[in-house]
Amino acid sequence: MAKQILSIDIQKDSVSAVLLKNSIKGNVIAACTHMPFSDKNSSICLQEAIEDISNQADITETVCVIALPAGTISFRNIHLPFKDSAKIRQVLPFELEPSLPFPVESQVIDFKPVKASKQGSIMTASVESDFLQSYIDNIGVHGLSPKMITIGGYALANLSAEMSDIPPDSILLDINENDTTVFVISSGKIALIRSFPVSADTDAFEKKLSDQVIQSLGILEAQQIHNFIPEAILITGAGISGKQPEHDLEELMSIPVRRIDLLNEIRFPILNELPSDWNPDRLNSVLALAISETESMGGINFRRGRFALRTRWITYKKELIRTGILSGLLLLAGIFYLGIDTWHLKRQTERQNHQIHEIFKSTFPDVSNKVKMPDMQYQMMKAETGTLLQHTSGNRELSENPRVIDIINRISTEVSQDSKVIFSQFVMGAGTVSITGTTDTFNTVNDIKTRIEKIPQFSKVTISSANSDRTDKQVKFKLQIQLGADMAEQEQTS
Repeated sequence: MAKQILSIDIQKDSVSAVLLKNSIKGNVIAACTHMPFSDKNSSICLQEAIEDISNQADITETVCVIALPAGTISFRNIHLPFKDSAKIRQVLPFELEPSLPFPVESQVIDFKPVKASKQGSIMTASVESDFLQSYIDNIGVHGLSPKMITIGGYALANLSAEMSDIPPDSILLDINENDTTVFVISSGKIALIRSFPVSADTDAFEKKLSDQVIQSLGILEAQQIHNFIPEAILITGAGISGKQPEHDLEELMSIPVRRIDLLNEIRFPILNELPSDWNPDRLNSVLALAISETESMGGINFRRGRFALRTRWITYKKELIRTGILSGLLLLAGIFYLGIDTWHLKRQTERQNHQIHEIFKSTFPDVSNKVKMPDMQYQMMKAETGTLLQHTSGNRELSENPRVIDIINRISTEVSQDSKVIFSQFVMGAGTVSITGTTDTFNTVNDIKTRIEKIPQFSKVTISSANSDRTDKQVKFKLQIQLGADMAEQEQTS
């Protein structure tokens, strides 16, 4: 996945910025700028630098990392009898308080162990909270929130310490127009950082610079890092742009001096052509800051305590809560509609069970009170229906037997022609006949029963049901007819 990094290196006299697009295919320097302060203050110049970058490329969805001027940060090397990071952070304010020029409560402090030193030696860096907050606010105007806030030149020193062709014991000088920062690299790790004011345009600049380096080596010796003999001095920075201090500095220090061009020093492929205004001296440090983010190199970072970067949960807390509420409402709506569907299904099942019971009650009046469960009633009706179907299908001539027609004819003959009756169903079973119909009155039903009973082939006629329908003022009735013994016997043998 592509990652876009905006690195900003803030110095006392200038601001540099690089927009780096990092992906699996390679890296693209999408934009760069270097702005001297001139007669402007740092805040205005910072705003203009970010606007210049945004005019060259889109800076939305960008990871931002910044470096503060080393001259605004206090550095101390101290010794502690333990190496546990949690314990160190607890005691660090008390250890530093006597030596800091400002109240320790107003400082943001970070540290790194000095690997080349004896156990328990650490390098600390502290910056004023208000100063740190001012830069966070200035950058926040553009919708940016720095992921890392470190020291100017620190990322370049870290990368230099890992270069295979650079001696493990060396010195990096980050030379700006009005100040210089010394990074002492011992055994491939940063062991000491010092920043001091010195103008690159003054006379005997190289001599003043060498004096400060020698003083730094004396401090290093006092820190009990023994046998440190620098094998090379690396120089970079806007202060040497257009100048050639290497020869004079090498003669003064009797140590090889080498100007760094970061893109030529490390294996970091750039896919596009470098911008026309690319200047390694001015942009080495800010490019190293972007590269350190792609490599997750870590190091000193003032984004801690109340300045710790807000997690995604905190950043999007309101949106996540709003989404959670909407999701909860949708879930409740789903449960509500599921409950309604379940209720309707239950009502439908109850209606079907009621229909089964009514059909069973009318079909089997003798046992309807004994069999209550709908599934048992259904199974019983299914079994009886199967028995009837099996019985009737066993005699293919039954549908051709004239006795059925004779029975219908006899019933029709016996019923008075004056009776207003309509027969709607005729069912003949084993020894029984069931007749369903409608007529005008209950008296007519009794008259029909009496007349049918006179048929010799019927042994018994029973009114199974007779109900008045108020809608059409008709009487619905059902007659159960028991066949005579002779006819029943013929029916069973047919």
